[in-house]
Amino acid sequence: SLYFKNIDEVKKLYQDKTVLCYVYAEHIFYADKDGDACVLETDNKKHYMIESDDNFLVATNFPLYTL
Repeated sequence: SLYFKNIDEVKKLYQDKTVLCYVYAEHIFYADKDGDACVLETDNKKHYMIESDDNFLVATNFPLYTL
């Protein structure tokens, strides 16, 4: 992820992949120099990209995709 130029490249990479983790849910926060951000989450069945809204996004200790 160090080599992504922006959030669009992150979304493109994960669009056709299955993301798995060793715990119940995984959260990975991505942000770029333009102020765009997203959180990648998975429940080991499907992954979710939660994108920033109005240049503001918070990563929490619970899954955002359930909200």
